[in-house]
Amino acid sequence: MSLIWKFPFGVGEIRKVFIFTEGGMGIGYGHITRNIGLLQYLRWFDLPVTLFVRGENIKEIFFEGEDFIRCEWLSGFDEKNIDSKTLVFVDSYFVNDKFYKKIFDKTEKLVIYDDFKRLNYKVGYILNPVAEDGFYDDYDKVLRGESFIFLRRAFWNTEIRSRKNDFKNVLVTLGGNPSEELLKSIVEEIKKRYYNLTIKVVSDVVEGIDAEFTGYCSSRDMVKLMNWADVAISAGGQTLHELFWMKVPTYMLKLAENQEYNIRYYEKRGFVRILDLKELVVCFNKLEFFAYEC
Repeated sequence: MSLIWKFPFGVGEIRKVFIFTEGGMGIGYGHITRNIGLLQYLRWFDLPVTLFVRGENIKEIFFEGEDFIRCEWLSGFDEKNIDSKTLVFVDSYFVNDKFYKKIFDKTEKLVIYDDFKRLNYKVGYILNPVAEDGFYDDYDKVLRGESFIFLRRAFWNTEIRSRKNDFKNVLVTLGGNPSEELLKSIVEEIKKRYYNLTIKVVSDVVEGIDAEFTGYCSSRDMVKLMNWADVAISAGGQTLHELFWMKVPTYMLKLAENQEYNIRYYEKRGFVRILDLKELVVCFNKLEFFAYEC
């Protein structure tokens, strides 16, 4: 794959890159996986990248073997290490305006991941690949569109299998901290009506659920799972971008408010069908395969 530089500052203007993000217990792993994709993209251009991660009980498999610094950067980072040739990415649901302003005073090369207009941004560039027209009508420095979806390296050159209008293999992937009760409900409802399907769940093993658990796996193994799957049941976070890339027809459950705009974007593209969590049984009564062509 030959990558094109996408950001509004030249590569020659950048001496180093800092990425600040979070994950683990109570947060999940979507921030980490999308920033690993970003890190691997930036390294393609021979940029030195340092990844700072805050959070508890972080599973290292999500880092793809990439180096990172685990620290409480939100309260303890020394901004003196940032200068005008530093490109800084911040991907957090906890940062306030003061933090962004402190970085921007050191470098105008500030890019802020935003999923749902969390703040009224006044500095830096906003990165939201699925933002709708007019969503940031009061701010003009917005990086949006599918070219700003950063996937991990294993997805870049993968061969995507064609799918026929039937299904036998179901992939269930509900993020890094899935509800065991929800997983059980999903598997039981499928098994009740479609006894001949093979179900694989991307999660640690949950006792009492009749499915194959893959554990949390690398992007290389996720590519294999997505090529294996005829249909997926997914939450609406970063994995949704990967399923779209792999052309896996997807039924989607919104498990957090910050997933709203991902969901809305792919619903308009005709890629996902939404399952209402409160009507799970009814939805699975109507479960049918649908084909999607990018």
